[in-house]
Amino acid sequence: MDDVLIYEQFVRATEEFVTQIKEAALSTGLMTIGRKNKIHNIKKNTTNTEQGLIIDGQAFKEVAEF
Repeated sequence: MDDVLIYEQFVRATEEFVTQIKEAALSTGLMTIGRKNKIHNIKKNTTNTEQGLIIDGQAFKEVAEF
């Protein structure tokens, strides 16, 4: 699997899921590539990503479409 699309309503759920993916990848000798992380914020009135989404020190770049 090359790319993963995560659809979550809450930042905390996204953080937990990304952490699980990273741990599973590491246990099999794979790794995630931080520079490829992206977030598409559907609700523009939310304040969840005003500072950007950073999980485990890796920033997610906000994009207009995925």
